[in-house]
Amino acid sequence: MSQKTTQNATSAICIKCICINASHSEDGLQGPARPGRDWFQLAERLTAKGNAVFEDSTVHESEAGTADPKAVALALLARTIGKFGAAVLLLNNGYVVEAMTMTRCATDMHTFQIGPKTGAGVSWADAPEMQGPRLDRAPTHVAIAAAGSYLPGEPILTEEIEARIAALSPGLRLRRGLLRSLTGIETRHHLPDCMQASDLAVEAARRALDSAGASTRDIDLLVWGSASQDLVEPATAHIVAAKLGLRCPVFDVKNACNSFLNGMQVATALLRSGDYRSALVVTGESPSRAIRWVVEDLKAFFESAAGYTMGDAGAALLLTRDPKVEGIFFQKFLAASDRWSLATLPGGGSMHPRGDEWSYFRGNAVQLRDAFLQIGTGLLTAALHGTGTAMEDFARIFCHQVTRPFIAPFCATTGIPPEKLVVTVAELGNIASATIPTQIARAIEAGDVARGDQLPAPSLLTANA
Repeated sequence: MSQKTTQNATSAICIKCICINASHSEDGLQGPARPGRDWFQLAERLTAKGNAVFEDSTVHESEAGTADPKAVALALLARTIGKFGAAVLLLNNGYVVEAMTMTRCATDMHTFQIGPKTGAGVSWADAPEMQGPRLDRAPTHVAIAAAGSYLPGEPILTEEIEARIAALSPGLRLRRGLLRSLTGIETRHHLPDCMQASDLAVEAARRALDSAGASTRDIDLLVWGSASQDLVEPATAHIVAAKLGLRCPVFDVKNACNSFLNGMQVATALLRSGDYRSALVVTGESPSRAIRWVVEDLKAFFESAAGYTMGDAGAALLLTRDPKVEGIFFQKFLAASDRWSLATLPGGGSMHPRGDEWSYFRGNAVQLRDAFLQIGTGLLTAALHGTGTAMEDFARIFCHQVTRPFIAPFCATTGIPPEKLVVTVAELGNIASATIPTQIARAIEAGDVARGDQLPAPSLLTANA
């Protein structure tokens, strides 16, 4: 529970509790907190119906057997659960710092951060950074055992990109040096025609296995986490497995630039369950295949500009379950799904099953930036608080990078020290989901991180990498 919970000299904790009749499940107290939930109005309504009572309680250390706030809270829940079917805990002297719900039949508890009491309560709009699941440090005992990355071909200068666009687009008047000044990207890599996205992942996977002294026989699960793919069907993970000679279960996880982190999230959960001992999470990003080289005018150029920032790369992380280490101890994602149309590669699905026109990447960089700024840093701030960490605790910090000019405002907004970032965008361009695993592989190879270091991604926190 929150360390803001008050504790007096007699080792007692004062807690305000609302006891609720569990038969009134329509009030939504037996599941996760919902956006817009107003706990104060809910409590007042239930109390008026006779289905809830407020109770101020003082729980002594002797009753809980410890002064730990979470254990004391559990003791109070156990004591009050007999009066009504469920209980909600409100802590910290009239301020709703946290709420916990528990029912008679529950073996687990849902924990929420709600926010300080203001008037009749706090809504999602009033304090979005305080709403949502409690962000506790939760050891998974799943560690990063090895990392590998791969870049195809020789570096391609931004000036070469501009020259190719100009040569193929006679109607376009493009100021020389515009791309470099807008993006800060100097070079990137493009895979040759004879290679596929899966080949990038295969090369990275071999490097990860070699660095760990492992073989393909040691892999229990393969997860492809990439925005790119070889074919619509079958899963690209099958193609990677065939090229590596694997016989283990495989599947794809696809979610744009978060694909790899989501793949890690799924693999971590499966390893933690005990179903597998090791998992190879791979990506092969080939966005160069979706670049529009022929554009009619500046408007079309800027609609296609995101493609000119992108590079190709492969990356892989070997995850293993090790009960002796804490491993990945925090993972949390948010989605602004209403902004899905800001960056698209439209072809290949049911919307646009055919036609070259739909095979090019298009996006609105300004609106994407604004969307990020509107989402804000609440999740990162809450993650640091909930896991008891600070920026100075991390050896290096990894983050997705789309252009170099965005790094400074990103650091200023999040409070991330620029010197802790592993910056790759100037040299590699935007390599989509391969960005973070490539940064991890490079940091390990350079000796910038070692076993036991804490590494934020910043959607993923891990120790004992």
